[in-house]
Amino acid sequence: MNHNAQPMDRCRGDGTCPHSGEAAAYLADELSALDRSVFDAHQTQCPACTRELEQVRRTMGILKTLQPADESRDLAPGILARLEQESAQLHRMSTFRILSMAAVFLLLVGGGLGFFAWRGNFPGS
Repeated sequence: MNHNAQPMDRCRGDGTCPHSGEAAAYLADELSALDRSVFDAHQTQCPACTRELEQVRRTMGILKTLQPADESRDLAPGILARLEQESAQLHRMSTFRILSMAAVFLLLVGGGLGFFAWRGNFPGS
């Protein structure tokens, strides 16, 4: 952060601000004492930074309500089992489609031969 500028000297007044992105560090107490005092004074005069500060506060509040993930649980066996199940299902569907197409083909060929037999004129006779 440039400490030579006064807090509002760098604010553009168009809803964007060079201090944008500092709200999380400010709330997490990660700024130096000087940077913290500069941001503290600035955010009281800058609507963009005030909005950002409130958004980060709300987000941090929501994050604090979340339960931590169970890191001891190994997800790989469940994922692999599901992939195998999906693969077997796709294989069964593929086999069914192939058999269905073969049955339709045989019905068409058989129907065509039956039609020619009924009419009494086989091709080539």
